[in-house]
Amino acid sequence: MPLGGLLGALWAFNAWLWLLSLGPLVVAQRLFTSAIALRSTSADLANIAQQRELLNARVERLQALATAMLSTRDVQPMLELLCQRLAALLDAPAGWVMLFDDTAHLQLMTYHNLPGAEHEPLADPQLYLALLERGKVMLVADERASALVPGGRLHHRPEWLAVLCIPLLGESSGPNATPPLLGAICLAFNRLRGLDADEQRVLSSFAHQAAMAIENARLFAELRRKQDELIQSSKLAAVGTFAAGIAHEFNNLLGSMLGYAELGHKIHELEEKDRALEVVIQACRRGRSITRGLLTFARRQEHHRTMADLTDAVDETLTLVDIDLRKSRIKVVRKIEPIPLTVCDLGQMSQVVLNLITNARDAMRPDGGTLTVSLRERRDQIELSISDTGTGIDTAIRDKIFEPFMTTKGALGGSQTPGTGLGLSVSYGIVQEHGGTVVVDSTPGHGTTMTVRLPIVTAEALEHELAVSA
Repeated sequence: MPLGGLLGALWAFNAWLWLLSLGPLVVAQRLFTSAIALRSTSADLANIAQQRELLNARVERLQALATAMLSTRDVQPMLELLCQRLAALLDAPAGWVMLFDDTAHLQLMTYHNLPGAEHEPLADPQLYLALLERGKVMLVADERASALVPGGRLHHRPEWLAVLCIPLLGESSGPNATPPLLGAICLAFNRLRGLDADEQRVLSSFAHQAAMAIENARLFAELRRKQDELIQSSKLAAVGTFAAGIAHEFNNLLGSMLGYAELGHKIHELEEKDRALEVVIQACRRGRSITRGLLTFARRQEHHRTMADLTDAVDETLTLVDIDLRKSRIKVVRKIEPIPLTVCDLGQMSQVVLNLITNARDAMRPDGGTLTVSLRERRDQIELSISDTGTGIDTAIRDKIFEPFMTTKGALGGSQTPGTGLGLSVSYGIVQEHGGTVVVDSTPGHGTTMTVRLPIVTAEALEHELAVSA
């Protein structure tokens, strides 16, 4: 309107002047139009920048969540962390995580803010399978939304208007192979929302990282279970090594007990009866010591530390292996000094002593030798030394003897002597858990000395440590 008024005034004043002013006025109009377009473009760019900033912040939080998952080795706590934090990140009131079990059935692993989910885990697994087989992030915003939510058929339930389904795809085995489907993360919303391409791409990338973390946690759990089985097998194999000698020992004990019991039954002199009963009592005590040692090594139990005397662990173990050492022509020299009580797991320490004696025995086969067991107190520590006169340890493997499966025995070491390569590794771990050290002194061809040093821990010190940790 101002431009039109100006043109009208110029026309009334002078027609030629009106013609000359058309050019500048057209340019001014173009400039005004460009300014408006530039302002609109600037507003769009500012809006895009704001969205990009929000997306970057979300990506950073998703990356932090993925890092937290990778640092968690247990599957169930990892899934609970994933469900709760992802729901909070995407402003979802509720969420749940499902995984396929060994029979390819979907199982509800964890859920967040879903009342009644424990009574109705998954209403329609086939509906999930139809969504997950596409392998893409899907947003369900129709009548299927409420049917997907666990516990959705119960009364007094929230009205869910949208469900975001994020498939968990693992690592594919080849370039053209289909990635395995582990399960899905689902989030429920009580409002309608959208799903743009950028959010879909970011969530897909995050779900792949989450699937890898879950796979790693499952593999770690399986590895831990296998290691526990191997350690238990190692313990039983060590006991089994002496099974024949123990059976022979029990036969001798039973024969001795039977003979003296019959003798005491027949004679009438009290002194002779008492002497026969004393022999029977000693035989029973020796049998009980062997049985207690077997139970210490063979049973599967939780670690339990109490005030104990390591002399008992040494005596019980030597009783357990006595027959086998004599059959192997090995002379045992005991240098046992009085030591103070200390807080320890006596069953674990007995396993350490058995593993060290077993290795010393194998090193002296088949020619035999001398096994020296020393126990003493030195500078506020308990020092246990087991020395043999065997073949010694080669310098090439001396630094690796505490590594798992490092052995010169059995199938792994190319020897006929049974061995799994776990004895020293397990013993080293037990000693470290007790705050101790293991020192090796070996000369090839002349023998080896293994020295275990443990700190003397009083009951008061253990109570103080437990109080501080609590």
